[in-house]
Amino acid sequence: MISIIVCSVREALRDALRSNVAETIGVPYEFIIIENEKTYYSISQAYNIGASQAQYPYLCFVHEDIVFHTRNWGNVLIGHFKETDARLIGILGTLIKTKAHSSVHIPFPNLNRHYQLQRYENNELDFFFDNPRHEKQSEVCMLDGLFIASTKKAWEETRFSDDYLKGFHGYDIDFSLKNFLKGKVLVVYDILIEHSSLGTFSKSWIDTQLLVTKRWRKRLPLAV
Repeated sequence: MISIIVCSVREALRDALRSNVAETIGVPYEFIIIENEKTYYSISQAYNIGASQAQYPYLCFVHEDIVFHTRNWGNVLIGHFKETDARLIGILGTLIKTKAHSSVHIPFPNLNRHYQLQRYENNELDFFFDNPRHEKQSEVCMLDGLFIASTKKAWEETRFSDDYLKGFHGYDIDFSLKNFLKGKVLVVYDILIEHSSLGTFSKSWIDTQLLVTKRWRKRLPLAV
C-alpha cells in the first residue's frame, strides 16, 4: 500500500531503515532505494526516478537517517489521507512562504507545525511539538523533506522540479508549494519520527533558497 522512496548514500543507514520500517509500518509496502553513492543524481531526480517505479498508491519520500517510533504508522498515515483528501502529509512545516527566502521552519513559533524527535551528535534527544490550535491535522503550505508522504496521483501531477533544482536543497519547498496550490498539505501529530541530522545553512542552501524564491516570486507570498 505504501512505496518508501529513499535517496541514500550510506549502506548502514538504509539497512537500519529497512529493519525499522519492517517492524513498524503495519501495512504492505515496498522499498525503492536510489543508491546515490553510485549514481550521483540530484535528490529531485532520484525521487522522480523512484516514484516512477512505485507500484502502490501512497508514496513516502524519506531521509535515510530516520527512525519510526509509532507502531502501525502505515495505517495511521493512510487513515489521514482517506479522512482529509490531502495531497501531502508530513511532520514538520509552516503556514507561510514569504516573498523573502525562507525555510520550512521560521522564527515565529505560532506559524510552525511540528511533531518530531531530534537526535544530536552527543546522543541527546529533543522532542519538538508545535500545535497551538490543538488540531488533529494542521494545514500548512510547506513541509520539511525529512518525511513527505504523497498520493501517487499528486506526485504525477506535480513531480519534483529536477529541471532547475540540481542539488539537495529546496526540493521540499518547491514540491510542497506546487501541491498547496492544488489542495491540502498537512502536518499530523500521531506519527513520531526521530531524525539524526540537522539542516546546515551552507552557501549551497542559501543559494537554493534564493533560486526557489525567484522561481516562485510571482505567486508569493502564500499562506494558509
